[in-house]
Amino acid sequence: MGGAQSYELVYFDIPGLAEAIRLTFRVGKVQFKDTRLTREQWAEMKNSESPPSALRTLPMLRINDGEIVHCESSAILRYVGKRTGLYPGNDMEAFKVDEASGALNALWAKIGPSITESDNAVKMRMRKELADTVIPTAFAALERLIEHNKADKFAVFAGDRACTFDFELYCFVRYLKRGILDGIPGTVVDKFPVIQRVVSNVEKIAAVAEWHASH
Repeated sequence: MGGAQSYELVYFDIPGLAEAIRLTFRVGKVQFKDTRLTREQWAEMKNSESPPSALRTLPMLRINDGEIVHCESSAILRYVGKRTGLYPGNDMEAFKVDEASGALNALWAKIGPSITESDNAVKMRMRKELADTVIPTAFAALERLIEHNKADKFAVFAGDRACTFDFELYCFVRYLKRGILDGIPGTVVDKFPVIQRVVSNVEKIAAVAEWHASH
């Protein structure tokens, strides 16, 4: 479904905002160039006389050797999902994917201030509230949504039908489980079996397992 177009995804050498996009390419069997920059390389590129994109942000998707360049992870994920068949063409089905994605992005937005906070005492208070209340509340809501969708394996659609949101949720949970955010234990997801089921089923997708084995 990728046609004759070529794709280059540009980001840092971390999962971050690009990993769900990488997985969508891989599971959807569309070839792409996975370009990973250092912070120094990106600083030089975005501050040059000819910056690589209008927004000067990463991740960035270059199509046909830079003939077309766009940024913003959600927009890129949706576009790649359409090219791979992992984002629905039906408007109501797309609405369901966007609804779930929006709920997860709202949670990301609540976590963000604790990452940029410079006062460690304030940061830890924020993280405690996130771990004790904000994340569990959001996860409980997502589990209700998954059950409402009657999704028995993944998060939005029934059966073996994975979509872009499944990769978003999978990457988010993996991020939390790594314990990178001080004050938010990696076990915060343990009380949510429906979400854990989705993550487990994404891990079982052959292309996902192959991707992690080689990265």
